[in-house]
Amino acid sequence: MQQGALIAIVGPSGVGKDTVMAALMEQCSSLGLVQRDITRPCDPMGENHVPRSKQEFQQLVREGQYIMTWHAHGLDYGISKQAIEPLNSGQSLLINLSRNVLIDARSIFPNFYVINLIADRDTLAHRLTARGRETREDIKSRLARQSAPLDPRLKAITVDNSGSINTTVSSICAVLSLPIKDPL
Repeated sequence: MQQGALIAIVGPSGVGKDTVMAALMEQCSSLGLVQRDITRPCDPMGENHVPRSKQEFQQLVREGQYIMTWHAHGLDYGISKQAIEPLNSGQSLLINLSRNVLIDARSIFPNFYVINLIADRDTLAHRLTARGRETREDIKSRLARQSAPLDPRLKAITVDNSGSINTTVSSICAVLSLPIKDPL
């Protein structure tokens, strides 16, 4: 059996990564989602992840439970070996990954794709304001940061998510040749 694809969804804060992943899983029934282990508590308004204390995370690292770990924004992130097990039975999985670890992921996962979501500045500003998690200054700071281009070895697929979620999902499914349940 062919190994499933690991599909990394990347993009700036406010671009709609979690929304796109949820819509993809709803429309492409064959897809699963990798929950990352993160050293932060659960937040009902935030990403669905496996919360770990620093001590618990380090213990799991020592035990070899992670296929991949990284540190960003003062937090530790990990992909457990158990979380990616469905790849071995042919299921393709979505994951929200840091741009800084994409080359590492590409070397670990032979069937690896990167979807680089973009949106215009006004759309990002509106979404960041609407979710209400950042101050006005935080939002200005996020918008001022320019994302470095992705490494060309990744052959990333760039999809504009400034418009409707249906258009974005249809574009991604078409590019990856994923069957969708019903026309959107």
